[in-house]
Amino acid sequence: RWSGRPGCRCTPPKVTPNVATKDFYQVLGVTEGATPDEIKKAYRKLAKQHHPDANPGNPKAADQFKQIAEAHGVLSDPEKRKKYDREFREGAVRIVEETKKPIAQVARDLGVNETTLGNWVKLARESRDGSSSLSVDDYAELQRLRGEVAELRMERDVLKRSVVLWVKEATK
Repeated sequence: RWSGRPGCRCTPPKVTPNVATKDFYQVLGVTEGATPDEIKKAYRKLAKQHHPDANPGNPKAADQFKQIAEAHGVLSDPEKRKKYDREFREGAVRIVEETKKPIAQVARDLGVNETTLGNWVKLARESRDGSSSLSVDDYAELQRLRGEVAELRMERDVLKRSVVLWVKEATK
C-alpha cells in the first residue's frame, strides 16, 4: 500500500485517465460543438441527479457522478478539451484500424455515434493517403512513387539475402 510519505518504497497507485475509453460529450449529453455554458448546464443537471447524497446506498450513482465530474473537468477547460478531442479521435481511429473491428462495434464500445467515428476514420485515411489536399495528377504520381519504393525494397531484400549467402559460402 502506498502511503505517500517520503522514503516510502511502495509504488504509487497508477492513475489512468479515461481519455481514450469514454466519450465525455456523451457522458454529459452534449454535442462536440457545445458551448461552455451548455456544458456547465448539463453538468449541473446531471450532478444534481446522480450526486451520492441524493442517492444514498447506490454505488452506481456514485460511479456515474464520478464520470460526470471527470467529463466536466476535461470539457470545461479549453486546453484539456482540445487535447481530449485530439487524443480521443486518434485513439478511436487507431482502435478501428489495429483491431480490424467494424466501426459500428467500436462506436458502440466507446459510446460514440457510428457516423461520427466513420467520418474520423475516413479523414484519417485521407490525410494518411494524401488524397485530401492533392490534385488527381499529384495523387497518381504519389501512387506511382509508392509502387517504385515497394519494388526497390523488394530488390534490397533480395540483395541482402544474396550477400548473406555469398558471405556464408566464402567463410566455409
